[in-house]
Amino acid sequence: MESDKNSSLAGSSVHVNRGGLPMDETTWEKMWEHVAKVHPDGYAVVEQIRGNTGLIQTTIPQPPVLSQSMTVPVKLQAIQAYLEKLQYNHTGTQFFEIKKGRPLSRMMEKAKEIVKGALPIKCLEAVIVGLYLTCGLSSAERFVIGFKTRCEGHCHKHVVLGVYHSGLFGCLGLSRRADLMYKPLAYHSLYELVSEFRNSYEQYFHEVLRVKLSLPVVHDLSSGEKIHWGHLKVDIQKLLDADVKHLLDRYSREMKTKSFHVPLPPLRCEASPTDEDFSGPSDSQQVPQGASSASIRHGVQLKSGYKVQV
Repeated sequence: MESDKNSSLAGSSVHVNRGGLPMDETTWEKMWEHVAKVHPDGYAVVEQIRGNTGLIQTTIPQPPVLSQSMTVPVKLQAIQAYLEKLQYNHTGTQFFEIKKGRPLSRMMEKAKEIVKGALPIKCLEAVIVGLYLTCGLSSAERFVIGFKTRCEGHCHKHVVLGVYHSGLFGCLGLSRRADLMYKPLAYHSLYELVSEFRNSYEQYFHEVLRVKLSLPVVHDLSSGEKIHWGHLKVDIQKLLDADVKHLLDRYSREMKTKSFHVPLPPLRCEASPTDEDFSGPSDSQQVPQGASSASIRHGVQLKSGYKVQV
C-alpha cells in the first residue's frame, strides 16, 4: 500500500531523487538519514552497510525476452517476474522521478532509465515499466487503475497497470503486499478485478475510498499523447455497489468497442491587436446552438477578430 505523501509502514515523507543517476551527494545522504530515522536499529544498520566491502554481490535483473510463440498471459507473467526481481523500494527515497503530465514518449524514456538502473522501484515506476514492456502487445489494452484508501485516519494511494485481453482482465504492478499487485488474466469483468483488490485491502484494514481509471494507453513508444490518468473516478464510499458495477461495466464496454468519449483539447484563441483579450467560454457556458463538436475541433468563428484553433 503506497502513498504520495506518507509511507504506510513508517508514516514518514518520501524523498524523490530528482537529479537522476548517479545520485548526487545531498540526496544520497538524505536517503541514509531517512533509513536511520525509520529503521528500528537506527544508525547501527546504516554503519553496518555503508563502507562494508564484504556485501554479497547481487545480479542485475534483465528484462524478459518476449518471443512471438509466447501467449499474452505467459508474456505478462514474464514481465511481472521481472518487476518483482527489481524488488519494491523500501528505502524511503524514490530513485526515479515520474512526472505524470509528460507525454508518453518521455515516460518511455524514463522507463528505459529504470531498466538500465535496475534499482528497486515503487508502484508508479512499476506501472511505467509495465507500459514500456507491454508496448508490443498490440492485442491487449493497457490502462492505469488507481486506488485511494484510508487506514487509521491516514489516506494512501496505489496504482497498478490494468490489462484487458480476449475478454479477460488482469494487472501488473508492485506493492509491499503480494495480493495488491499482480493479478493474472482470469477476471471476466473489471468489476470482479476491482472487487478482488477491495477484498485484499480489507485484510489490511484499509477502506477503499475511490478508484480511478485512465483511458487505454496507446502502444506507440514515440507518441506525444499524455496519459489521461483520471478519465473515470468512482467514489466507492458514495455509491451503492450496484452503481459501482454499472460504472465499471460501462467503462469495460467502451474499452471493448473503443468508443470512449475523449474531452476536446484546450482551445487556443488568437485575437486581433485592436480587440480586447478573450478568455473563452467557461465550463458552465453552453456551446452555441447549431455548433457541432467537429466544428469546434477544427475551428469556429466566435466573433470578429477571434478564431479558435486546435
